[in-house]
This record gives sequence, structure tokens and C-alpha cells, in this order.
Amino acid sequence: MSETQENIDILDAESISSLHELLQDDFLDILSSFINLMPELIEDLKTLSESKDLNSIAKITHSIKGASGNVGAIYLSNTCESLEFGLRNNSIEEPSPYIDKIEEAASITLNELRDKFFQVSS
Repeated sequence: MSETQENIDILDAESISSLHELLQDDFLDILSSFINLMPELIEDLKTLSESKDLNSIAKITHSIKGASGNVGAIYLSNTCESLEFGLRNNSIEEPSPYIDKIEEAASITLNELRDKFFQVSS
């Protein structure tokens, strides 16, 4: 794990605990759906970045931010917030570097969720 990854909170343990308590048996299904959907959303962002469709990029970024926040994936949610805010305020014309950061944050987050909740014990 890089130094940057060690110094950030990837998941919000309190939010995840509350979600688990609330959803009980459906908790892992929700996380699984999130994990399975995220690569498609990231690919959509990358495709839209090539076409410079900033409005659609903002909408997908907002969706990723919300879904991430809902499952306690605060690093990914916060990373998306930077791009969404910049696009909504017309202060970002080139979203590619932000999308690269979102892709990295998604990878780190999904790995963390898989390791924490879906590892098969030997």
C-alpha cells in the first residue's frame, strides 16, 4: 500500500456498521451490487471524457458520489465531489485528470470492500 493510501480513510466504519445493522441480510447484496456496478460507471466516465460531455460527466460523477456515500465508501465519494463541484461551477474544462483519480479511488475502494467483506476463509 502506498503512503497516500495509508494516510486516507477509504471506508467509514461507522456508516458501514449502521448500514449493516439496518439492512442485515441484504447488506452484502447491496455491497455486491455496488462493487459490480462501479466498473461500468467508471468506463462510462472515461468514454464521456473523450467526448467532453461535461454535463453527463457531472451526472455520473454525482451518481458515483451518492452511491459511494450510501455504502460508506468515503474516499471515493470525496474524490467524486471534487470533480462534480468543479463541473457544476464551470471551473473544470478538462475532467480527465479528475476521472483518473476517481478510477484510482474506485479501484482502491473496491479492493478494500472485497477484502473486508467477500474474502473466503481457507
